[in-house]
Amino acid sequence: RAHLALDSALHESRRCNDEFGLQSVYASRVRLLVQEGRAKEACAIEPPDLEASLRSMKGEVLASRGLALASMGRLEEARALRAVALETTAGVEARVLGAAIDAVCAVNSLATGKMETVEWLVWTAFDAGAVDLVVTAYRGNPDLLVALLSSPIAREQAMYIVTRAGD
Repeated sequence: RAHLALDSALHESRRCNDEFGLQSVYASRVRLLVQEGRAKEACAIEPPDLEASLRSMKGEVLASRGLALASMGRLEEARALRAVALETTAGVEARVLGAAIDAVCAVNSLATGKMETVEWLVWTAFDAGAVDLVVTAYRGNPDLLVALLSSPIAREQAMYIVTRAGD
């Protein structure tokens, strides 16, 4: 149903020449595909033109794509998009998705300090009021969920997020 709703929103955005709508649909579709474990498909979608976009939307689009790339293991590309997204805006979506990219990259690369990175994701999401983006990240990256639930610092908040999402 979510894909059908996005198809409808895409159609209306094109009909109205609504660039913001096109960008929003793109970011939402990419995150939906990541949640479904279909990061490769998410990365195959051509990003919209961001030339005249609002900074916050540009950051959201870039960070959404960055999360898909991180989910595929394309860590350097993901980190590069994260950096551009956070240089572009301090918007909620870019901040939380940026922290999610960091966490997924840390977990996937078995980096030292990965638990601190995972804990930072939870703190950032609660601070920004965007815990749904953590759900997107762990649904597409089950190892992230393991790390979230393994953290003595983040476990209680992670359980809240998981329970709230019905997972």
